Amino acid sequence: MNKKYFIDQQTLEKFVEPIIAQKYPDISGSELASLREESIQKLDDSIGNSIFGSMTEPQLAEFSSILDKDDDPEVLCDFFDRTNINLEEKITEALEKFKADFLGGDNA
Repeated sequence: MNKKYFIDQQTLEKFVEPIIAQKYPDISGSELASLREESIQKLDDSIGNSIFGSMTEPQLAEFSSILDKDDDPEVLCDFFDRTNINLEEKITEALEKFKADFLGGDNA
């Protein structure tokens, strides 16, 4: 698991590109690149907020401690299993919210 992303960069790109194309079908290449990068960053931040926002202070401290020592995906998965934080659910919630906000929010 990459420390920067809970979902890899390519997966985030595959998620945001069709949403951008849906909302802005005539966007130019340079505008697309800029909006894609901005959208990926916002989506990654939303995913992080969804996950970390569900943690208690002790869980955040433990998670930070684990990252300082080990970024083995199995150790991280064990942490999330033990703390009953459903990563798939949190990520899905963030993806759905991002899509709804992007397509129908202030950007409409």
